[in-house]
Amino acid sequence: MAEAVVRRLQGNHYVNADVRNVTVDKVIVFPQPVGGFSHQQQLNPKIGKDRDKLLLVIDVGYFSVDWVLLRGATVQKSGSGSSTHATSRILELASQQISEAAGGIKTSSARIESAFREGREAIEIGRNAIQVNHYITAAAKPIAQRVLTEVSNSLRSINESVDQVLLLGGG
Repeated sequence: MAEAVVRRLQGNHYVNADVRNVTVDKVIVFPQPVGGFSHQQQLNPKIGKDRDKLLLVIDVGYFSVDWVLLRGATVQKSGSGSSTHATSRILELASQQISEAAGGIKTSSARIESAFREGREAIEIGRNAIQVNHYITAAAKPIAQRVLTEVSNSLRSINESVDQVLLLGGG
């Protein structure tokens, strides 16, 4: 997939056919967590400075959890990966569990997310006041465990321990 992005972006591009032509000579595609790592490295230059240490960067997003293993600041292809078991899945599962608790009255994951982001303890569904955080926490446990299993499996080929973990993301 990265190769397709490189092919598409390299070369001549017409921004405005009559006025401007832009030539892109080189394209480098980095896994998403590398951007978060770079940002954290600007805030704390010690992060990633030791070229011998392994740093696992985990970027939790809405639709995916992405991770990359770095030795110093160099990406290690084995030990890096992505999972679709992310925030959206937690909200979907919490929504299902809330619906069951409310006697089958359906509520959207968007409503659950809104309550969570606004810091509301409960939402009313029909006559029921439902504690949102309880259901989000309960839904997060199996999904987080699944992601951690995927991360661990991707690290199996590494014959040493990770020295640091950097957890990032907006999810």
